[in-house]
Amino acid sequence: MTITVYHVGMVVSDLDRSIRFYTEGLGLECEEVFEADGEMLSNVVGVPDARMRVASLVADDGVLFVIVQYLNPPTTVRPFEDQAERTSTGSAHVAFMVPSIQKTYKKLVKMGATAVNPPIETRPGHLNCYMQDPDGNWIELVQDATHAATPFRIRQGRVRPNQKA
Repeated sequence: MTITVYHVGMVVSDLDRSIRFYTEGLGLECEEVFEADGEMLSNVVGVPDARMRVASLVADDGVLFVIVQYLNPPTTVRPFEDQAERTSTGSAHVAFMVPSIQKTYKKLVKMGATAVNPPIETRPGHLNCYMQDPDGNWIELVQDATHAATPFRIRQGRVRPNQKA
């Protein structure tokens, strides 16, 4: 069996704001938005009586980026000093390959991202920067000349909620 990344997920406090941030700011495509609840969901996420709104966003490479707003219990926002600690365990990030890091960086800052550093060239043709989305989730932007020269687009088949496999 081949191992691939099926999806990356993050919890957000305002699903609609986050959909705009990741679609208009980064260019991800919103496949669907739905609500989920019930005993099976509660068992999967380990949260009694869980109810959530979920958005499935997809990148050109087919990787699904799932953002979740808990409705029950309501999403809580960690204090900023806890969010900002990059060296703590549990501090994760998701990296996005973008065609123009400068343009994307400026757009995301205007949309509420907190910048750690401006984009810098870490090796010839490869630029990086870290920032936090409006909820404090860490994201990395990457621009790479090699990747830009060989773009691709993949769409994976997925089973939707309430759809049989």
